[in-house]
Amino acid sequence: MNSTLITVDEPEEIYREGAAYDMEAAGFFPSATRCSSSELVQSIKVISDNPHQSIASVNARLIEELITKNLSKIEQFINRLSELSIEVKVLPASGSLPESWANRWSFSVRRVIVCADCYSDGGP
Repeated sequence: MNSTLITVDEPEEIYREGAAYDMEAAGFFPSATRCSSSELVQSIKVISDNPHQSIASVNARLIEELITKNLSKIEQFINRLSELSIEVKVLPASGSLPESWANRWSFSVRRVIVCADCYSDGGP
C-alpha cells in the first residue's frame, strides 16, 4: 500500500486517511539530500501504529515481526535502489568529493583535510 508520507517532529496520534507519519524522515531527508542525488534518498516506512493500533502498543517484538514479515520487499527495494545508484552520477563533474563538500558547507581547513583523508582511504 502506498500513502502520502508526512514527516513530523513529535508522535502523531490523529491519523489522516491515506497518510503515514514518520518522525525519523523529518531530519533525514533535508540532511541526506545535501549529500546525494534526490533519486537516491529514500525512506522505507514499516507502519507500526495506525488508527486501529495505538503507538502505546508498539514494542521491540512487534517491530521485529513487522520487519521480518516485510524483509523480501525491503530487499527488493534495496536491490532496485542499488541498480539506480549505478546509473545516477553522484560524484561532481569536476574536482573531488571532499572539495565539493567544502564548497557546499562551511568547514574548517582541518575538517576538510580529515574528510579528504577519510575519503582517500576508502571512506564515503
